[in-house]
Amino acid sequence: MPDLRSLALGGLVILLIKILQSLLFKRRRSMFSLDSVRPPAPHVADRKLRAKVLKQSFSPEKVPHGLDAIVIGSGIGGLSAAALLAKAGKKVLVLEQNDQAGGCCHTFIEKGYEFDVGIHSVGEFGRTGLSRTLLDQLTDGQLEFVPIDPVYDVLKLRYLSEKSASYDFCSPKERWISTLKKQFPGEEEAVDKFIRYIEESTSFIFVFGVVKFLPLWLSKLVIKLGIIDWFTPYSKWASRSAQSVVEELTDNEDLRTAFTYLWAIAGVIPSDVSFNVMALLHHHYYGGSYYPRGGASEIPFHIIPVIEKSGGKVLVNANVKKIVLDESASRAVGVVVEKDSKSFKIAAPIIISNANVTVTLTKLLPEKVGKRAIQYPVLSRVRPSVPCMEIFLGLNASNEELKLSAQNYTCVMDNNIEELYRKYRRMPIEEALNAEPPVIYLAFPSAKDPTHDQRHPGKATCTIIGPAEYEWFRPWENESFLHRNDRYEEIKKTIGHRLIEQACKLFPQIRDKIDLVVIRSPLSHNHYLGRTTGDIYGLYGDIERFKLETQALLRPETGIEGLFLSGQDVMTSSLLGAAIGGVFCASKILNRNLMNELNGLMKEAEKRENRSSPARRMPIEEALNAEPPVIYLAFPSAKDPTHDQRHPGKATCTIIGPAEYEWFRPWENESFLHRNDRYEEIKKTIGHRLIEQACKLFPQIRDNIDLVVIRSPLSHNHYLGRTTGDIYGLYGDIERFKLETQALLRPETGIEGLFLSGQDVMTSSLLGAAIGGVFCASKILNRNHMSELDGLMKEAEKRENRTWPSPAR
Repeated sequence: MPDLRSLALGGLVILLIKILQSLLFKRRRSMFSLDSVRPPAPHVADRKLRAKVLKQSFSPEKVPHGLDAIVIGSGIGGLSAAALLAKAGKKVLVLEQNDQAGGCCHTFIEKGYEFDVGIHSVGEFGRTGLSRTLLDQLTDGQLEFVPIDPVYDVLKLRYLSEKSASYDFCSPKERWISTLKKQFPGEEEAVDKFIRYIEESTSFIFVFGVVKFLPLWLSKLVIKLGIIDWFTPYSKWASRSAQSVVEELTDNEDLRTAFTYLWAIAGVIPSDVSFNVMALLHHHYYGGSYYPRGGASEIPFHIIPVIEKSGGKVLVNANVKKIVLDESASRAVGVVVEKDSKSFKIAAPIIISNANVTVTLTKLLPEKVGKRAIQYPVLSRVRPSVPCMEIFLGLNASNEELKLSAQNYTCVMDNNIEELYRKYRRMPIEEALNAEPPVIYLAFPSAKDPTHDQRHPGKATCTIIGPAEYEWFRPWENESFLHRNDRYEEIKKTIGHRLIEQACKLFPQIRDKIDLVVIRSPLSHNHYLGRTTGDIYGLYGDIERFKLETQALLRPETGIEGLFLSGQDVMTSSLLGAAIGGVFCASKILNRNLMNELNGLMKEAEKRENRSSPARRMPIEEALNAEPPVIYLAFPSAKDPTHDQRHPGKATCTIIGPAEYEWFRPWENESFLHRNDRYEEIKKTIGHRLIEQACKLFPQIRDNIDLVVIRSPLSHNHYLGRTTGDIYGLYGDIERFKLETQALLRPETGIEGLFLSGQDVMTSSLLGAAIGGVFCASKILNRNHMSELDGLMKEAEKRENRTWPSPAR
């Protein structure tokens, strides 16, 4: 326990932090708004139209004049920083060395097959969380994520032996826990403890962001005094490996592997990865796993227009060779772009590098300048992440024909995976060529995207990732990308086909359907991602990296004036981690706390959502597979005593169920009777789910249904003149019935000659709307019709009392 003197000192430091925060980040009106979020427009499948956004090739004349900033690299970290600066009115140029924008978010098409290179799944899109709030702001709401499968991950153990085992990981959290307990009977206590540890460690994960926001000298002081450790358990979990934690929880080797299986996604073995990181990954998927509708390239496709709104550009085929410094070598003032053996210098007052920190400090800057950077000491503490092989398979059959699922598969040879993994990577190349890779990650991206079959009918895709050692390929690292010799091709293909053979053993149905094979080695990552050691995750995510001392150095500002960093090295290796790296970077440049502004917006969005039912908050793909939680049902034909005279032998049923207007918004401007098949599919699927519920309640109607008419919210727009599919006018919440609001909801408008009537003037009901008409007529005729009606009602009551017999009589 800290003594009183230390506590007093800690209190003073916290007070100083608060004062500094108010000085560093002035309180301003938020840059973000829910009003900027528009409903997703129809998917653009035309490749020429997409190329106009994603493949704008660099030329000097395309560079905008008067740039405020240049971003090196168009991965999500660079694009997010650029888009946020653009929202603040800055003119930003993003330069990408590849032939299309997106970094790990891009897709490529070969022989009619579309491959996603980096986005396998993301979490936190089933509700209004940070992921959804941030991506909505970066794309003006144009990016739609769809749930893949309740069982989103499958762990296959000993998959090449007779003692194989398979374990499912599913959402939501409660199902995740119960499934794990069913799969490991007798280990309930271990599972419960593991969940508690996840909750404890992730609840304070924000502190590694705090030490990046504070001035470096203050972060170092806070860390040295141990103040953060007095109030949070961050360091307690960050300093422990995931393996050490699970070894204390259970002796069951399979359960230990299940607890830590996500190491294959993080690219860090369990004895190296900080428990904080493992916990954060599990927590990220509690609400399910999602995939971008239309494929990963939808991410850059919808962020780029936001950048262009402020006069910016995203140009490809622009290989940045160096960062230009002023004469004193103390400030970054531009970049040099190389294309077609020509060099072009482009100037800007702010340079943001989304290349990884190693490349930025050792390749793009002179050695002496790179060593002055705040982040330089990290390069000797944390190594680059591990290299890997990537294989893309084109399958000449549909997902349905091959019975492919949307899950991600982590396949491990045995529980002693660390030993097998290290041994495999230490092998000389000749030995590795004859060895089985001990772990593979496998997925079918075509099965995750509900629009894939429309774009590529009769085709499916498979992605396989396996381990590799950079030394096996180093002899060819300086050779031209497409001109490496036969020995290189032999090594690449031998290892690649071993991974393919394992995939075919796991999924025999794909073996005879393989139509295209694309194998990428660690040198491919150097080429496409601008790496130096074949990695795909930037800095290695081990315990050293997530110590607070290291995190304080991995900040956007570099100590070199005008030069900032963005992306996964600033935060963590994931789509959300890299994007938040962009948020931190833009915050430093704009001198405002964008994370606080995003959190405020997220809370505002949550309030709006809380006024809706859970069913209405679902993305459409999830809603199509969900049961509506409430229905209103009636038989009007049974209420009217004259119905049978007019329609003998017939009866009618009315069903009303919940819906979300956003599910139908893409078709709101289309002709009422000429909406496309997708609209009809959504309308009918939801409608028939409601009909099925009615048939379960009243089985006798099932076989007598002769006619079905389904109306969506757009039908209400058409028939009732609405704009958001409602039938009740203004929402009847507390705010509406405050006296201050009711005083404004009156017939006269303040515009001479214009009056209002109906339910918005009163309440949403037959009588309410009719009385709205009475109030309207009263104002126009300048007489109190309500008093007149009350008088008439009393007279009618007197007549009734004279004609109806009394109870005694």
